[in-house]
Amino acid sequence: MRIDVHFDDRVGIAHEILATLARRALDVSAVEVDPPHIYLEAPALSAQDMAALRSELFKVPGVQTVDELEMLPGARRRLYLDALLASQTDPVLAVDGRGVVMVANAAAVLASGVPEAQLTGMSLQALTGDAALAQTLIDQGYRLPASEVQIGGERYLLETVALHDTGGTVAGAVLTLHAPQRLGERLSALQNYSAGGFESILGQSPAIRQLKQRAARMALVDAPLVWAGTLDQMPISRGAQTSTIGVTALHRGVTFRMPKPLRYTDNDQQVLVPGDTGLRYVLSQSQHQDIWPAASFFRQ
Repeated sequence: MRIDVHFDDRVGIAHEILATLARRALDVSAVEVDPPHIYLEAPALSAQDMAALRSELFKVPGVQTVDELEMLPGARRRLYLDALLASQTDPVLAVDGRGVVMVANAAAVLASGVPEAQLTGMSLQALTGDAALAQTLIDQGYRLPASEVQIGGERYLLETVALHDTGGTVAGAVLTLHAPQRLGERLSALQNYSAGGFESILGQSPAIRQLKQRAARMALVDAPLVWAGTLDQMPISRGAQTSTIGVTALHRGVTFRMPKPLRYTDNDQQVLVPGDTGLRYVLSQSQHQDIWPAASFFRQ
């Protein structure tokens, strides 16, 4: 069982809390102290013994609460860190201030060709075979622009991020190795990114189909669109010395003010208002003969 003891911080309180567990002959496998909390893992502690232990811990001056935990905070952080490193497809290494590998993800182990147990504790000089680069990284506090490095017979682009302790001193760095082909894949993905083509536009009405056709024609043009409209016939006037070509250009905004000769049928009406039979009635009145009575009929 794992427990969280919340206390008022004072000298010696952590020792008294551990002594309480020792008097009950409980084996403590993990201890994490983060005032005002102390986290304990006691595998042999059962739920029945927890009530008695809680009562004894409350006798320690300064103890405020005693709660159960699913996982110690440090173990949870390590679990998430391991999952985060494992999800990275690029090799990632964490080194200390002396340039010794402390943590490596699975991609880094594969790239180095060295077992993980052997890779941890290896120096950058031994890993890269470049003593000058390794020493420069250390001397410059791991503040170097991206540089090329060779690991496991393959070349990588090395990117470094320095780590600092609470005093601001460089305590190490995180090194990320980018393979050339991976960089190419990312650039290609950025350049060829597509959120969808014209097929993502919903609708099959005549207006939507016409919109797709116009958009497909304009998509072939790489240059920015500056003007859109219509060009009339271009008459050519030839003279003795010069010739003149006349062009009438109308911006598409002008055409919005002009009446459009359209043929509106029942099929068009069904797209807009399904089930409306008004245009069918109009069509049935074509060539229909209406007979009106004479004026004398209304005088009767």
